[in-house]
Amino acid sequence: MHCAARKLLIYFDKISILILSGNVNCPLLPSKAFLLQYVAERGTEVLMKISYIYHSAFLAETTECYYLFDYYKGPLPPMNPAKPVFVLASHSHQDHYAPCVFDQLRQLGMQNITAVLSNDISRKLYPEICPVVRVIHSQEYTLPCHTHLQTLLSTDSGVAFLLSCPEGVLY
Repeated sequence: MHCAARKLLIYFDKISILILSGNVNCPLLPSKAFLLQYVAERGTEVLMKISYIYHSAFLAETTECYYLFDYYKGPLPPMNPAKPVFVLASHSHQDHYAPCVFDQLRQLGMQNITAVLSNDISRKLYPEICPVVRVIHSQEYTLPCHTHLQTLLSTDSGVAFLLSCPEGVLY
């Protein structure tokens, strides 16, 4: 079975997803070798890479920046220190926000870090090394890197994120 799409989600290496541009025609479950050959032969651009980290944590890499969602623990993948990173925490539960992530990002050489934290996270837990955008549900925010963030009421606590960037929309 094949699929054709303007933008296509493709699983890659069990923990990552690539979003490709253009009209993509490939098997629904392509192998890593197929993907690498497909990109090389057709010049297909990788728009976004999404990596699973642990529990609820994901890292989305776009051409301009990184978005790190609900980091709790686990190794962070290698990152380009020239790109900004937005650390988004949806609520205060310890399995969705770990302040140690800011030190880990610094150890990776990341310099341009912005925290986007739900208003239920105590200010005592805010990082001192970067700016903080405090968010509440049912609001809209404009962030750097052509990022539009809409917050929704969460089914747990805090907020849910609906993030739009030039490469796509993440929920």
